[in-house]
Amino acid sequence: MKFSNTLLLIAPLTALAAETFGAHGGAVAQAGAKVHQRKESTAFSPVQDDAKAYKRGQDDAKAYKRGQDDAKAYKRGQDHAKAYKRGQDDAKAHKRGQDDAKAYKRGQDDAKAYKRGQDDAKAYKLL
Repeated sequence: MKFSNTLLLIAPLTALAAETFGAHGGAVAQAGAKVHQRKESTAFSPVQDDAKAYKRGQDDAKAYKRGQDDAKAYKRGQDHAKAYKRGQDDAKAHKRGQDDAKAYKRGQDDAKAYKRGQDDAKAYKLL
C-alpha cells in the first residue's frame, strides 16, 4: 500500500511539474518570438533608415532647387529694378532734352526779335 500511495503522490506532482514547465516553455517561446521580432525589426531598420535618408536627400535636393530658383527670380527682380531705374533716368534725360530744345527755341526767337529790333533801329535812323 505504501507503494501505491507514493505513486498517487507522484502523479499529481508530475502533472503540476508538466504544467509549470509547459507554462515556462510557453514563456520561453514568447520571449524567443519577441527576440526574433526585434531581430527582424533591426534587420529592416537599416533598410528603412536608408529609405528615409534617401527621401530626406530627395527633399533636400528639391529644397535646394527651390532655393536656386528663388535666387534666379531675385536676380531677375534686381535686373528689372535696374532696367526700371535706367528707364527713369532716360525719361529724365529726355525731359531735360525737351527743356533744352525749348530753351534753344526761345533763344532763336530772342535772336530773331533782337535782329528785328536792330533792323527797326536802322530803319528809324534812316528816317
